[in-house]
Amino acid sequence: TGESRKAVENSPFLERLKKRGYEVLFMVDAIDEYAVGQLKEYDGKKLVSATKEGLKLDEETEEEKKRKEEKKAAFEGLCKTIKEILGTRLKFLWRFFLLITGISMTLFYQMKQEASVRRTYKKEMVVARSTLVHLRHSARA
Repeated sequence: TGESRKAVENSPFLERLKKRGYEVLFMVDAIDEYAVGQLKEYDGKKLVSATKEGLKLDEETEEEKKRKEEKKAAFEGLCKTIKEILGTRLKFLWRFFLLITGISMTLFYQMKQEASVRRTYKKEMVVARSTLVHLRHSARA
């Protein structure tokens, strides 16, 4: 799922699925994610969101496991530094290896929602902040 077809096509979640030959159904309407979450299966094929945390694919090859461990070791120092700097403000540090060509690292506050839900929350927070600023200015007038 995503905001547009172009955004979905360029998603780091898609790279791993393409490499392994999975069929991918692009969903760009707001209701799609909810509908597919309720449907679960269609025409004998299981429907699973590529953006959901904990997506399980086929077993990794030995080469993929080795490369993953090398990347993990390379980023241990960075993870330790981030944890030291943020301290108790950091609730969860998730290191994930979605990209075949690189590594991604995301800081989460224990949100297990899918990507579109996180985008919606982000948009709502922007609206809430701007409303709060407007209310503060109105109160001063």
